[in-house]
Amino acid sequence: MNLRVAEREDLDYLVECNNDIDFMGEYAWGGQISKSEQMKYFDNPSNMAILTEAKMFIVQKKDGTKIGLMNHRLARAKFKRALSAGCSISPVEIGKMVGLDVTDAHFWELGLKQYERFVEELEKIVS
Repeated sequence: MNLRVAEREDLDYLVECNNDIDFMGEYAWGGQISKSEQMKYFDNPSNMAILTEAKMFIVQKKDGTKIGLMNHRLARAKFKRALSAGCSISPVEIGKMVGLDVTDAHFWELGLKQYERFVEELEKIVS
């Protein structure tokens, strides 16, 4: 399996994945994204980079077959403060700094569902 930075040539695949509720699961954006909206990432990536460090990657088999995507975003200010807190404050307080409620069971349930889907997909790839 390989990761590579998404390129303009991957636009149709990115739109397809982003609009597939089965693919995105609970982490779907909440609406459909058009090809022109997705194109903005490639036309002016600095818009997104102002607030976040964002990278889109294509996940593919060694033979080049696309099997998924990964979107990495790190909101600079909030996450830097949270990471720099280390063990000086509780995980609950760190979660609040970045807008997460780690005391909510739903937070953990979503994480486990995402992990289960990842393991299922990985098992399909490996078998």
